[in-house]
Amino acid sequence: MARLPPIEAEPIGGGSQPVRGAFSDGEIKARGIALRRSDTPPLVAALQRELLERMATAAGLSELRAMLPELREGVDAAVSGLRGGRIPIERLAITRRLSKAPERYVANTAAAAATRELCGRGVELRPGSKIRYLLADRGGRAMGFLDGTETPDVARYEEMLREAADELMNTFRG
Repeated sequence: MARLPPIEAEPIGGGSQPVRGAFSDGEIKARGIALRRSDTPPLVAALQRELLERMATAAGLSELRAMLPELREGVDAAVSGLRGGRIPIERLAITRRLSKAPERYVANTAAAAATRELCGRGVELRPGSKIRYLLADRGGRAMGFLDGTETPDVARYEEMLREAADELMNTFRG
């Protein structure tokens, strides 16, 4: 496996460091980054996978650094699609597993708002239940009950895209 240079970051879960690299057959190995997290929207995971696949073609660090402008263009294209409303809502869905009973969620987060919406519509939830929601202009909206009037929180999704890209590319700036 050709291993991309290590990320300079705090250890994630149990002291392990994020890992990313590519085997000679092109298979990508990734641990501890956005595309591996279950709550990463498909759009963000796909961007990160695409960047990794492109980065895996580099022969070395100098080649990786040389391709940064091209990689940034890919990020900008994803952001442009998001801003232009060309991304299907389903690709923005966030999935979370509830860690406690719905009534115990008191913070005003997008996940809590979606949980309250689901419960208010008669969906039975308990710890361990999975919910899917959209970050919208009015907070989190449950995916199963969208009516077309929602506006995705483009700024937050753009932030997620840029953070996922930076998670990979900041290591290679020279």
